[in-house]
Amino acid sequence: MIPFAAVMVPNDFNARFFDQFVDLLNQGGEGLGLQFVILKEDLQRVDPEWLAVRQYVTGELYGYVEDSGCCSTDLRTKARLIFRRPKQEVPAFRYEYPVRIFFEHDRSTIDAERSKVAEEIAVNLSSELLTVLGN
Repeated sequence: MIPFAAVMVPNDFNARFFDQFVDLLNQGGEGLGLQFVILKEDLQRVDPEWLAVRQYVTGELYGYVEDSGCCSTDLRTKARLIFRRPKQEVPAFRYEYPVRIFFEHDRSTIDAERSKVAEEIAVNLSSELLTVLGN
């Protein structure tokens, strides 16, 4: 597992998503005999020859926008997941997931809604990946 790239995404949102994503993968992977290990290096810093003989997961969070007015906020972002098998140029699985929520400030807070979105993305991406790995 290589940490996701996150361009112009709040650090706490990215960290919350990635922690939940890895936890869900490890929980779901137990039944499949899988364990996920996080590489601490960016993809550009990993030896390409070492990486070429391993299967790995990476992705990105992008298009993050919080459009707030006096009484409401529209929050949207996108996530992309890429799974590669050893010695294959083309990803074995590629998945994109857009999220958009709207909430009124008297009913919720931006922190609560960020948490919900991070969890929704983590649940969705982990479920899709575990389905692919289980087949």
